[in-house]
Amino acid sequence: MHDIKKILFVTDLTSNAAHAYQYALTMAERFGAAIVVMHVMEGTASLNEEALGKWIGKRRLEAMKDKAKEEARDALIGKKREHEIMQEALEKFCTEVGQVCADDSKVTSDAIVITEGRVVDGIIDTCKKQDCDMIVMAHPVRRVIDEPLFGATTRGVLRKSIKPVLLVPPEQ
Repeated sequence: MHDIKKILFVTDLTSNAAHAYQYALTMAERFGAAIVVMHVMEGTASLNEEALGKWIGKRRLEAMKDKAKEEARDALIGKKREHEIMQEALEKFCTEVGQVCADDSKVTSDAIVITEGRVVDGIIDTCKKQDCDMIVMAHPVRRVIDEPLFGATTRGVLRKSIKPVLLVPPEQ
């Protein structure tokens, strides 16, 4: 049997995630493990500059890049604030859901991690960097007839993770 000392809990701050967090807390308490809580703010995909330059021209592309850099500089203060707001929301999420699950719980939150970019890569990278032994995440169950059983994030995490992944369906 493998020791589970640290659990990565991935949240999108939905009620499904709150339900999954209760499972993460229960497992952490049973194994004496710490929990790393993480949220990924999905970034926009970057365009292939060479292909884009062919379509709109190199000068226009450079002007657009300069404008984007200027806007990025201006947005840094706003981004920092966005991270602070997300950090506060995650802390509140952990506190409120944790109290619902087990008021007398001995589980410690090892870290709260907020990343930006590709969700699957963020989850896998955080799992490695934080040395987590397993991943717990909510899984919005879908009817196979209507939609694929797994969404892109779930499929990507299952494909790339070398650690066990627990998918928690929504509460009925």
